[in-house]
Amino acid sequence: MIKQDSCFCFLPNAFSPDGNQNNEALRPLTKGVNSSGFSFTVRDRKQKILFTSTNVTTPFNSNWDGVNEPEGEYFVTVKGSFECGTSLEEHTRVNLIRNCIPKYLDEEKLIFESMGSFVNHHVAIDAHASNEKKCD
Repeated sequence: MIKQDSCFCFLPNAFSPDGNQNNEALRPLTKGVNSSGFSFTVRDRKQKILFTSTNVTTPFNSNWDGVNEPEGEYFVTVKGSFECGTSLEEHTRVNLIRNCIPKYLDEEKLIFESMGSFVNHHVAIDAHASNEKKCD
């Protein structure tokens, strides 16, 4: 997460586009990010661009060119600037999980581990652990 004064940009580190209405798409959670000059890009392991957007509210739902991308690790880049005057550039890895969460992973921890208590005090997010079954 990048935080500058009252401005921030947070990217969850997992999402699960499996049709259960929980964590269906990936997008940066932001406050105070300038819309001009903003970019959000998702790449696969071979660095092929699967998704790119210049709109801060447009999510990646794992469907690219009519094909649902497989489970796995993807690379995300967010660039832009904050209204408070500083630049924004974040590179991270995100896990795409389908149908179930491996038993050794806790989905809520996966998604919010880097946020700590920040969410509770600064932003309401409609993302929560799903009712998905655990994998064997």
